[in-house]
Amino acid sequence: MGHASKVFSSTHWLGIPIALLGAVFLALGTIYQGRGVGAHATRETSLRALVRRPVWLAGSAMLGAAVLLQLAALRFSPSWSSSRSAPPRSW
Repeated sequence: MGHASKVFSSTHWLGIPIALLGAVFLALGTIYQGRGVGAHATRETSLRALVRRPVWLAGSAMLGAAVLLQLAALRFSPSWSSSRSAPPRSW
């Protein structure tokens, strides 16, 4: 068995695809929000006007989902203290 098998448990491996999915949602969310703003760049863009645009709302929902997915991925990640022993104290 390699070092990776000692550090990662079976649930730790779930964090990797969840983090990748979060990154995809983050990228798509920014693209859709940009399209929502860019489609009407000649007019003044207020939050009230943006909320009425489905493409901007879809981008915002994707960004929110990306944050939740990234937090979920952190939940499955190994902590530093579980993968290494504490450094010796020098006092």
